[in-house]
Amino acid sequence: MEIVKKHDSSDLVWKRIKLTSIRKANAKKRLHRV
Repeated sequence: MEIVKKHDSSDLVWKRIKLTSIRKANAKKRLHRV
């Protein structure tokens, strides 16, 4: 059970990191456009 919980939490963190990185990339693109 603990292993599964750890895997789920790490997966959520990874998803968050991906979302934040994508948002940062989009922000950079917007800045370059302006």
